[in-house]
Amino acid sequence: MEFQTAKDLTKAEFGDYCRRYWQPRLEKKPVEWNDERKKATEKYLEIVQRYAPNWLEEFDICDKAMGLESGTFAYCELGRDVCKPKPPHECTSWLVNPQISASGRRILHKVRDATCHEITIKRLRTECSSKAHRWIGLGDIGRMAPCMGMNEYGLAIIMNSGEPTTENNFPGLPTPNMARCMLERCASIEEALELYKDIIDNGCYSHGGRGSIFMMADTRRGLIAENTATYYATAFMEDKFLIRANAWRLPTMECHSIINYREIVGNTQRECQVREGIRNALKEKGKVSLEDVWAIARSREGTVDRMNRAVCTDFSNSSSTFEIDSEYPFLSTAYLAIGPQDQTVFMPIPMCVSQYPVQMVDGSWSDAAFESQKEFGINSDLSKFTELEARMMAVYRPAQEKAHALAATSPKGAQAILQAAFEECCKLRA
Repeated sequence: MEFQTAKDLTKAEFGDYCRRYWQPRLEKKPVEWNDERKKATEKYLEIVQRYAPNWLEEFDICDKAMGLESGTFAYCELGRDVCKPKPPHECTSWLVNPQISASGRRILHKVRDATCHEITIKRLRTECSSKAHRWIGLGDIGRMAPCMGMNEYGLAIIMNSGEPTTENNFPGLPTPNMARCMLERCASIEEALELYKDIIDNGCYSHGGRGSIFMMADTRRGLIAENTATYYATAFMEDKFLIRANAWRLPTMECHSIINYREIVGNTQRECQVREGIRNALKEKGKVSLEDVWAIARSREGTVDRMNRAVCTDFSNSSSTFEIDSEYPFLSTAYLAIGPQDQTVFMPIPMCVSQYPVQMVDGSWSDAAFESQKEFGINSDLSKFTELEARMMAVYRPAQEKAHALAATSPKGAQAILQAAFEECCKLRA
């Protein structure tokens, strides 16, 4: 297994990365500029200048690497179908606080349901972003923002689509780009919340015809934030657990929605599946383990029908569990299913990882998971994944506790312990 160093990409390396993904797609379907798209891109660049000016150089590098007209990559980041409503993304997410977590650590989990079949770990940082906080997450190959992520300060952020609404805005920062901005600039929920509000207050948020749900966690507590393009409601979360599908639940959000009863029933169905899984774990063991979280994420109790949708369907394309070390956040761990969670393992990846397999970032692991989905569908044998996870956790969990005990006197030694355990897990996976 070939490992590569987790380092900041040079400008040339970053250009090569973008070219490998985007050039074949843009040759097949070039961007057809018109006044509307040019105006949208110009406005988007103004927003980026305000909140993440270092991204402008990234956009420029990509345009030059592919010989494209200036602004083309920014348009691709903004979205190819920028004038069309976004299709429903039926993600399911939940937060488990330390008082019921088996490890005593806060856990933030997301199941992502979407159409993209090219998933990669996101830990790219370029020379253009060398002053930004480091983060790790999951997202689509070629795009520079995560759909779920955690930074070196133990701030974890996930996003679900919210309810349909007439309070929309375009152009603006797509939700993954908002998450990247918060991960790179913020070290706590309070800082992230301030930036989140500023983006919406200044008309710089965009998510098609739907609002959003942000769930955040850090070393001290959790947060739920629900919003349209013009209104938001937030609440800090310090109770046992919190669950969201794609329904707003905060009391002031109802009057901003145009959701229909079919979606309401489907959202409730998935949230009830998660709630039942958590309560069963508490009843049986008194605590909720990572393995319980992953079992819930693989729940197939339902159909593809919107009113009876399962947490895990053939529409699920990736999943993540962020486990935050409140004392030493640089030792926090992202457990990432790089592909459909019922077709692959949750891979333990420490925030402090210094090198990782090429296959983890080049799409190979994602491709294998989607090939398995194509062959077996929802009838795949979960035991081959859960048994491998058990072997990996037998290596990783003791190393995690050992690293935590050493961190106060030797941070580098603690990081080395987790790196060695991670590499051993990669060998088991291979």
